[in-house]
Amino acid sequence: DEARNEILSAKKSAAGLTEVDRIRIDALLARVSSQPFEERKHLQRLIGLQPYRREYTFELAESYFHTGDVDEAILKYRDALKLDDRYALAYNHLGYCYAWKGDHEKALGALNRYLEIDKSPNAYDSLGDVYMHAGDYAKALEMKHRAFQGDPSLYYAQRGMAFINILQGRLAAAGKQLQAEIAAATDDNTKADLYNAVAYLHYRQRNFAAAHHACDQGLALVAGSEYDDRVIELTWLKAMADLETNNLDAARA
Repeated sequence: DEARNEILSAKKSAAGLTEVDRIRIDALLARVSSQPFEERKHLQRLIGLQPYRREYTFELAESYFHTGDVDEAILKYRDALKLDDRYALAYNHLGYCYAWKGDHEKALGALNRYLEIDKSPNAYDSLGDVYMHAGDYAKALEMKHRAFQGDPSLYYAQRGMAFINILQGRLAAAGKQLQAEIAAATDDNTKADLYNAVAYLHYRQRNFAAAHHACDQGLALVAGSEYDDRVIELTWLKAMADLETNNLDAARA
């Protein structure tokens, strides 16, 4: 929502911007307004105007990534890498796409290449996610620990470790991790993410009332955020809990 306000402010001064900047602003506005088809139209124009700029091809790949169009995203990330074979960010999400398709060998190849170029905590965190998708939980935890050691502020690395514990059936350990993270969190968005994980933990325990309550706690923190994925995820999980308890009217709502 804050990004959208900034973009709308920039559009008020559109006469003082170049054509490329105006198109970039329109593409960004479409993205934060959840209009991927409109965003792609603007990005294609940018690529036509400046085909040598890797960023526009990467952003087009990101647009497909955000809507789960994995095969199209892979093609666009590869196009971005043709322009720059050391483009670390492109390897990052390319690896996720391969992982979602179940091609774990290619996923690990892309993420290890990302790590070669950029030995950042985020690279270790992403590599941990790919190992988690492949079912190699020991290696996934090792990568998550490295990410957290490199940057203790990476709450999502800690959250990832909790998810790995959940997938391994270590539910008590996951619960302790998540409660500690909620107590340490200082902003509402982070807490909402963590309540989402807590809700998932309760859901896996088949404690649907507790899952429902955790969703409500998270939603209370992000109420009024029209374009926030946290709202979508928490609302979806809350509905799944309603279905499990045969509360069909609430689930439909």
